[in-house]
Amino acid sequence: MSDALATHLAGADFDVVVVGGGHAGAEASLAASRLGCRTLLATLRPEKIASMPCNPSIGGIAKSHLVAEINALGGEMASNADWTGLQFRTLNTRRGAAVRATRVQCDRDRYSARMRAVMSRERMLDVVADEVVALVFRGDSVAGVKLLRGGEVSAKCVILCSGTFLRGTIHIGHETTRGGGNGQPPSDYLADQLRESKLSFIRLKTGTPPRLRPNSINWSVLARQDGEEPPPFFTERACSTWNNGGARGGADAEDGGGGPCADGSCSTWNNCDARGGGTDAEDGGGPCADGSCSTWNNGGARGGADAEDGGGGPCADGSCSTWNNGGVRGGADAENGGGGPCADGLCSTWNNGKWRPVPLGGKQFPCFTTHTTDETCRIVRERLSDTALYGGDITGIGPRYCPSFEDKVVKFPDRTNHHVFLEPQSADPERNLVYPNGLSTSLPRDAQEAMVHSVPGLEKAEFAAYAYAIEYDAFDPRDLHPWLESKFIHGLYIAGQPNGTTGYEEAAAQGLLAGVNAARATTGLEPVVFSRLEAYLGVMTDDLTLKGVDEPYRMFTSRAEHRLSLRQDNARFRLLEKAREIGLADPERLERARADEETVEREIARLDSEKRDGVALSALLCRADVAYFSLPGARTLDAGLVREIELRVRYRGYVEMERRHALEMAKNERIRIPAGIEYGNIAALRFEAREKLSRIRPENLGQAGRIPGITPADVAVLGIFIEREKRR
Repeated sequence: MSDALATHLAGADFDVVVVGGGHAGAEASLAASRLGCRTLLATLRPEKIASMPCNPSIGGIAKSHLVAEINALGGEMASNADWTGLQFRTLNTRRGAAVRATRVQCDRDRYSARMRAVMSRERMLDVVADEVVALVFRGDSVAGVKLLRGGEVSAKCVILCSGTFLRGTIHIGHETTRGGGNGQPPSDYLADQLRESKLSFIRLKTGTPPRLRPNSINWSVLARQDGEEPPPFFTERACSTWNNGGARGGADAEDGGGGPCADGSCSTWNNCDARGGGTDAEDGGGPCADGSCSTWNNGGARGGADAEDGGGGPCADGSCSTWNNGGVRGGADAENGGGGPCADGLCSTWNNGKWRPVPLGGKQFPCFTTHTTDETCRIVRERLSDTALYGGDITGIGPRYCPSFEDKVVKFPDRTNHHVFLEPQSADPERNLVYPNGLSTSLPRDAQEAMVHSVPGLEKAEFAAYAYAIEYDAFDPRDLHPWLESKFIHGLYIAGQPNGTTGYEEAAAQGLLAGVNAARATTGLEPVVFSRLEAYLGVMTDDLTLKGVDEPYRMFTSRAEHRLSLRQDNARFRLLEKAREIGLADPERLERARADEETVEREIARLDSEKRDGVALSALLCRADVAYFSLPGARTLDAGLVREIELRVRYRGYVEMERRHALEMAKNERIRIPAGIEYGNIAALRFEAREKLSRIRPENLGQAGRIPGITPADVAVLGIFIEREKRR
């Protein structure tokens, strides 16, 4: 990746241009560039790429399923969370495996820094600090973008990942300012142009709580929540690193690179190996093949391979010598323009004793819980007219499942004890602020202070930043194909909050899909589409493109009809063929997944065929008090494979019922609807059905049946019409 100068871009030609550097934009940029496309990411402030303006966490109920799918397909979010996580927990542990979820509280600064470092390694990716003020069209196709300072840039495809920036408006009480959030200006020029296009726009709203200074909180009266041990990482690499005592560095090329020890150089510390982690010339010539890393063992001050010595190894920029000199930043982080072994600033931090990633044995950080009181709710009720939400300033629709606190007070008047989770934002005491999850509000500043101070433990809390609500333009996602390309503007893909979703994970998954399909479009390949039967990503895109949104959409396990088959922990198995087709995921990882799949299938076949006391071992395994390792002939297998065997055996009766239902659904999925069909001419269809089918224009009969308001009778009529047309 290079940081392109806007003034040098005029007339430049790219395969893909990505607009916006949030979580959707980061995954889209990485996917397109890794698939060989010359890609430009245009973002107002590159230092805020993949930032976390709201809760600094990744995962959660159903969201972690999306993260696992991103990882299985070759995306970056899962690795980034593992290597910047402060606390790791599994949610829903008392419920079935289908709804269990991983949640990682992240260091928000390191999360962004690591993602930037990962992107810096991509030679096909350029990043420019500039505003896209307009799309460039050629007929009904997009042909590029116009930059505020850089002029016109041509592109075969454009991916719009604008977050909350399109006509963004920030509300604190009745005080209104223009802004896209996260301290950045709105994108009004582009929003105005898009409002004049064929795209149907809607107005949505979200918000964020205040940020509090940790030294002003009375922690002694709060309930403590510690992380889980062993940590439930998203990625295999982080798991194996932790299990091996941090021997591998955990984010090497296998995981897409960019982690704190991506080149293996840091593993020396963990292995106490004199030659730089076993990657010297004898072992095939890794990053320390020239012995430069062994300087650590010899007490050298310069790393042995810096510019003075004509080097070019992992310490060529002097970053390793920082350890010897007691430096804090590693000398090669993003701020310094580096790209060495500590490019994301992580290695040098733990070497300096400040922080060490959890996969490398670093400590987890606690969260704390408290609750609102009668007084909290009284303050809000008395100041409702002063809120932007109930005072008439906000017209956008907010998220039902992540409401502002004033919404909770109004909608649940009999309840005053609402949970508040106090979560850290950084491992660095100088940067850390506390995120009071559950206190999002659009109250004016003085009312915010009164509300927060009425919460136990927060009586003297000091504000570092005030809460606010933000309104922004989004588009009706029914105007998109299931592969996230516009039905009206060829080559334009939309991902994330402009599609009406909320959440980092939903945005990242869409960004990955849009990046993959934009890249495929540039080479004439058919788009990749996920069905509801194979991925939560398929459930989400199907919901969006067929049903649309009337409020910000977030993922839930209840949205997936086949969730027993779509567990978080089996994503690498169920998406193996799709990952191969796409070509982003590391081939060695895919080969391991294939080998593991064969191991699981062989072992289940053995359990079915072998018996004890006349009962098949697989039948015994279905009993609550029987575990795999208690059965005769149990093999020494990885814990993850054992869990997969147990779950497949125990749930397969239910999964088989799901499979039969899926086959019935698939019959209608295979019946394609002619592209030019005129629904208005099908007299047997009800008027409402003709109207909705004409508006959404489904691709097949299965999609038609999932449109709200379309009845089984309508589907039958449409099926008869299609069959009759085929005979003509």
